[in-house]
Amino acid sequence: MVSLNDPSWISELSNNLDNILYSTVDNTNAQSFAPGVVLGVTNEKETKYLNSKGVASLESGKKMTTDAVFCYYSCSKAITTTAILQLVERELIDLDAPVTTYLSKIGDIGILKGWKDEKTPIFEPPTVDITMRMLLTHSAGFSYPFFNKDYKRMLEQNGQPNILSVDETTMDHTFLTFEPSKKWHYGMNLDWAGFVLEAVTGQKLGDYIRENIFRPARMDSCTFHIKNNEIVSTHMRTTEGLLIAPFGPERDPKLDMGGHGIFGTVDDYLKFIRIWLNRGKTADGFQIIKPETHEIAIQNNLAKDLHVTDLESFQQEVTKSALLDPNIKPDTWCHLVFR
Repeated sequence: MVSLNDPSWISELSNNLDNILYSTVDNTNAQSFAPGVVLGVTNEKETKYLNSKGVASLESGKKMTTDAVFCYYSCSKAITTTAILQLVERELIDLDAPVTTYLSKIGDIGILKGWKDEKTPIFEPPTVDITMRMLLTHSAGFSYPFFNKDYKRMLEQNGQPNILSVDETTMDHTFLTFEPSKKWHYGMNLDWAGFVLEAVTGQKLGDYIRENIFRPARMDSCTFHIKNNEIVSTHMRTTEGLLIAPFGPERDPKLDMGGHGIFGTVDDYLKFIRIWLNRGKTADGFQIIKPETHEIAIQNNLAKDLHVTDLESFQQEVTKSALLDPNIKPDTWCHLVFR
């Protein structure tokens, strides 16, 4: 097996990755063209490749740099999950206890059964309690407006739940699309997990993660609240070409959203990846989670006979449909990603 520590192979890898990077930002190729990219590779010890190409914004033309700050969007989920696992280690959260033990308002959330009329949803209470394990594995029943027609309908009628315009009512408009533990579906589960953490610790999610993950891992750029406009713009591909998207992340939201709300650089996210390559500790030896917790987290944590499924898009301007890679076993989903 070739090692990422082999200097000759690193040189070859860098050349190959440079070619991939440059072709991705090639504006002569409409299918692959992206305005700008930061590409990084790490082993368990250090960043082995980091390079950038293109622009951070088509509007300003500002050059993309390796220290550019992105919204991590759903890459935030793995960080929030790591924070939850710390609380599991400290016996402050039980993965299989009802989350109403920690945050009672989740018990008020019903399963959507239909619509009485154009604007009146019909809800029924679930017969199964939601657990933290269900939230971490996306089997609790929540969705997103871009992956569920009823969530989209709720958004169109109420302005919420809108992950790009968060206010105090955002989570009040979430609901279950099926009985907890009976299906898998990608949704606002990690946002709810973050609010459970806040209830248990008495801290804002961002404050807790800064103290317990960002600082010890030296992820200095990472934050839930960014005070300037120096972030990479969100772009969208249309039939007319690439455009600045009319939507983007909130820089200083009213709520810390564990499912999508973290900002940071690519290099800092590589530091986070090293925690998982090192069985729970940073490259310089700080233990973020215990090795035994790491081992549990990387196993399949879906309920028996539960399968990951394709995701149909209901907001093409936000995302395309997500088709499951046929090479990935549909019954393997750990607390971070596919096993």
